[in-house]
Amino acid sequence: MRWLLLSLGLVIASQIWLSFRVSRSNSPLAVATFFIGFPAALFTFFRHRSDPHTSVTRAFIANVILWAAFLLCVWLILLPLLDAQAAEFEKSIAVATPATQAASAPVAAVSVAQVVPVAPPASAASAVALPIDPIDSFADALRAAGLNATLTRMPATTALPAGVIDAALFSVASPGAASAPAGTEVSATLFKCDAPAACRDLAAVYIQQGAEGKKRVLQNGLLLLAMPAVGTDGDLTPAAVASVFRKL
Repeated sequence: MRWLLLSLGLVIASQIWLSFRVSRSNSPLAVATFFIGFPAALFTFFRHRSDPHTSVTRAFIANVILWAAFLLCVWLILLPLLDAQAAEFEKSIAVATPATQAASAPVAAVSVAQVVPVAPPASAASAVALPIDPIDSFADALRAAGLNATLTRMPATTALPAGVIDAALFSVASPGAASAPAGTEVSATLFKCDAPAACRDLAAVYIQQGAEGKKRVLQNGLLLLAMPAVGTDGDLTPAAVASVFRKL
């Protein structure tokens, strides 16, 4: 391939040289020679052979020889290369076609009754179609962690903060809360926002509250958990609730 490119470069160089020689006697023919080559310089070659100043003999012969060398390179290098690529392409198609037919043959032999898909059970289809509710997921995660959680969903008529699309109240107690004194339960509110920015804005509102109503807020993507900032002394339930929320 490099011989082909070399011969092409020499053809272009000789054509520029020939055009320059032709321009000494005829400018329009020089332009034609630049684009066509030695055929356009035939008139100048025969007309000015005896004039050393306007003669194009050497440039003309060089251009003819280099054009012949270039065409020979095309014949010996480029055409066999194209033929080899075409043969390889046809061979790849011939190899792929039997494999495709063999793969499709068993399918054609299968009866209609065998290829009819079986509809999944209604419960499985509904489980795939319905998205997982993060509120229910949080309640299940609390119970799986051994925390007694009571979920209270807010009515549809409840006015929610800006950017909040759902909210629920959780009353969480440790496993030993039945024998513990009153006030050991942790009341937390779980918010579901339409964007992370909405959760951050709501968290800023809770953080700016006073000491009595101050809340501890945790954000997890589109979810925000608000709970008392300080739990009962010795009660690890708030930390356990926060740990479960972070794992959602």
